[in-house]
This record gives sequence, C-alpha cells and structure tokens, in this order.
Amino acid sequence: MHDRTNVSLGMSSENLEPDVVTAIVGLPPTRSFRKGDLPAGRRFPVPRIRGSWALEVEGDDVGTAARELLDLVSGREGRWREAVARFSAVATLSIWWEPEGRYGGFSVDSTTLARLAALGERIDVYFPGTTDRRFTCSARGEARGAAYRALLRVLATFSGEALLVVRDGPGLDERGQRILAELERLGARSERASEWPGTKLTDAQATLWRVPVGDAVVDVLSSAAESLFDWVQPALPEDLCFQRDDGTTILGTIAHEQDAFLDLGPAEYEALLAKVPSMELKRDVSDPAPPAERAP
Repeated sequence: MHDRTNVSLGMSSENLEPDVVTAIVGLPPTRSFRKGDLPAGRRFPVPRIRGSWALEVEGDDVGTAARELLDLVSGREGRWREAVARFSAVATLSIWWEPEGRYGGFSVDSTTLARLAALGERIDVYFPGTTDRRFTCSARGEARGAAYRALLRVLATFSGEALLVVRDGPGLDERGQRILAELERLGARSERASEWPGTKLTDAQATLWRVPVGDAVVDVLSSAAESLFDWVQPALPEDLCFQRDDGTTILGTIAHEQDAFLDLGPAEYEALLAKVPSMELKRDVSDPAPPAERAP
C-alpha cells in the first residue's frame, strides 16, 4: 500500500469543445466531455452541466505528480491560456490525496506551487480520508483467459447476482441460446428492463437475465468466453455485470464499447489486485463529480 494521489489541470465552461482545446494545447486529455454528454458507468446518468477538458497524472507522491504534470505542459503555457480565453473557461488545478494510513501529509516546493498556481484560477485539494466508502475504477486493457476467469472468481465472492442482457434486435445464435439454457437451469430468471449498469435505453426495452451467483454459474460464465468484452450478441448475451446482495453494482460492462467499470470498497479493491495482479485499474478520483465540473 502507498499513498494515492492525482494531480489534474482542467478547464470547464458551458460552450467548451474538447477537440478544439486539444488542437490548441497540442496534448490529448486524460478526460474530456461536452455539455450534455452522459457519464459512462453510472446507473442513473445525469447529463453534464458544462464541458470539461482535463490532463491528469497519478502517483503516490503529490510533489512528484505535480512536477510530471508541469513537464507535460512545459512550453505550452501560452496555448493553455489561449484555450481558456477562447471558451471563457474556469481553469482549475486539482490535487487528490489519499493517505496510506490514518495520518500523514504531503509537501510541494514553492517553485512548483507557483508554476501550478499560474495555470489556474484556483487550486482545489481533496482529502477522501480513510473511510470505507466505495469508489469507481475503470478497467484499462482487457482481462483475457486466466485473468478473466480469476476476475470472475473474485467477483463471485462479493456478489449475489450476475446480470446478462439480450436485446431484441440482434437475437442469439445457437451457442448463446445454449448458454442461457444452462444458466436458466441454475436459477436464472428474466424480466423486461430499460436500464442496467452502464446503460439506459430511451423508449425501448431488452430482456434482462438475473443469475444467482454460485460455483456452477461461474464455471458456465468462465467457459463461455475469454473476456468480458466477448459478451456481445448474437454469439452471447451482452453486458455481463455483477451485483451485491443489496443490489448495488460491483461490475458493469458496456461490451460493444469495450468499456468496463468496477464500484469497489477498499477490501474488494485489495482482494481483486491480489488475485488478478495483471489487471490494470484506474481509480476515478473525480467520483462523484469531477473537480472541473464543479461551479466556481
């Protein structure tokens, strides 16, 4: 375990166009969206109230991450200010610091602090503390083969149900129907639904399958695919998800977009990293609301 930190340089405004900012600054953002975009991975997504563009550096030391961020924008300070002025944006420097233990601190030298302050109108600092609150992670890359099977085993220890979706249009081929039949024999039940983790349909419904999690179910899910993103119709049902006994989501996927997110508590997070060390997770330190999206 180490301290976790994220240093972010961002701008936001109602009329902000991320692609234009990228062209002006000459750097790709770590995170960006336009006003009205829906956030991925939220069960009940709310449209973004303003556009945002942010460049982030993660690490275990605030000072080091801050200097790495400054190195990225070095020589582009004028372009940054041009983009901020172009959209009359609020420019913000955000520091997220989560200590390994209950107590601690961090330091940033005066030169680095002055350079950071020159890039934004304010510096926001976030201290999540050592509470047991859950946090969202996005999966980088793809857990395949043995890593995929290990992931399912870990998730099963924390889950009560697995979810699968069959959309009306694509249908299922013979293999997909056979997998559903096996799961139905193991207690799967279906219902019509317009939303599930990561997806909300407008004026449409699909068939949502709820599968009680157990060893036999994990065996079926493990043998049916080599990756979370293999769960795409018509070969297989879509969007494999896992939920806890209380109905909260622990894993959500949007398979056709090759997107997966996990909503984890500290113990779940550590267990997953221990059992699936090859899986890369990016903690969403902007949950529940990105700093650049907050009102000035």
